[in-house]
Amino acid sequence: MNEQDRRSEIVSEVIEDQRYSLTRWIDYFLSEDSAQYPMWAKYWTINGLTKLSKFDPTKSSFGNRATGTVAPFPELNREALGLVLDNLIKNVNGLPSTEVRDEQLTKLLEGANFGKLYGHALELAGFGANKQFPSNDGRWRRFERGSNHLSLVASLEERNTGWCTATEGTAKTQLEGGDFYVYFSYDSKGIAAVPRIAIRMSGENIGEIRGVGNDQNLDLQISSTSILSDKIKTFGPKGESYLKRESHMRLLSALETKTKLQLPLTKSELEFLYERNEKIEGFGQTDDGRALEIIKKRDVRADWTVMLDGRFSPAEVSITESEALSGAFKVHVGNLYLRNKQFPDGTRFPELMFGQLDFFELQNANGLVLPRELHGSLHIYKLRDLKTLHLPEVVKGDLRIHDAVSAGVKLPLRVDGNLVLDIRNAEGLLLPKYVGGAVRLVNLTSARGLFMPEGSVDYSGPADIEQRTSR
Repeated sequence: MNEQDRRSEIVSEVIEDQRYSLTRWIDYFLSEDSAQYPMWAKYWTINGLTKLSKFDPTKSSFGNRATGTVAPFPELNREALGLVLDNLIKNVNGLPSTEVRDEQLTKLLEGANFGKLYGHALELAGFGANKQFPSNDGRWRRFERGSNHLSLVASLEERNTGWCTATEGTAKTQLEGGDFYVYFSYDSKGIAAVPRIAIRMSGENIGEIRGVGNDQNLDLQISSTSILSDKIKTFGPKGESYLKRESHMRLLSALETKTKLQLPLTKSELEFLYERNEKIEGFGQTDDGRALEIIKKRDVRADWTVMLDGRFSPAEVSITESEALSGAFKVHVGNLYLRNKQFPDGTRFPELMFGQLDFFELQNANGLVLPRELHGSLHIYKLRDLKTLHLPEVVKGDLRIHDAVSAGVKLPLRVDGNLVLDIRNAEGLLLPKYVGGAVRLVNLTSARGLFMPEGSVDYSGPADIEQRTSR
């Protein structure tokens, strides 16, 4: 990779990190989980948030964000945010705070500076502490639906769970909707007082399960045990969908431990880690970041050689855009998002690709040869002449072609996902023999001469399509 490519990748990573960190806050404020907060409080939060840079845990304060700041926006900790907003709202309404008796918090409320309040709340919540728990042994405690929510709040105060349930408003709302179970492990004094797992019920069904690890996933210690799966089984059929998540978290913890001990991973473990056959499901607000952290420490090319049964050497596996477009590799791993790219005539992608492939505003394909087999989705936007493009034979995800004028192109034989074609001319077009998802023909007035693919039962387009395969 040359210096310009590396610089472009770094810029893309910075933009994506900032976008992701800000989206977390916006998504939360648009969700039902924040319905208890008035709009002015949400506006005040976002306005203050966008002025903040990195958090310094030694000072419990944030740096100021400037035009050239590359750091992501502050991490969303619902417990700390709830502490700030609950007390701010009470202060504005002239009501006394019964949740936290803290002189510094009271003083900071008068200034209504989000950065200072949130920084202090993170300190109170013990944010950033890499905790090692004295024990996994403990007991479950049930907080009954409609019971006094202050008992639940008190059991979670200053425990750095990150759960919004640790604030009065949310705890009251959640107990109105169903029972709430918390698993408390024993502290150093032998008291079951350390919250580790929460199960919120929605009526008679499980609403969500949260842990105290990153993004409210299970922590490494507890996910290595059967404590949660044993509890889920007591709910009968209602808990079955959560058993798969629990098994994923337990396996991920085992891989994390093996990585720390520098032990080799088997082919099946690698396929799980790289999500080849299914997505890793956890209990947190977002994907469990441990898988990516493990992958960062590994030789990706060597791992894929193992997963592909040694058919390709590590030297034949590309992992960057420049490598994928060089024509010197047989396999590519990773997503490619190509915008306004000019390709030399006859450019060939690797034969196999594992990831999503997107083309934006590709005016001329110039005989571009795409991977023969794409294990991901293919999106093509604004390509005027499809005839010069050599598409894959097999697309394991969706195939979406938008705003295309010329349709005389040989489509893949097989598309396992959805097929969406926004075309105006079907002359010379052959639809895939098999489509696993929906078929959508957009802006096409007639499908005469086209044959409905096998597999798909969900069709939207001209009614004159033939109900048999074309190949």
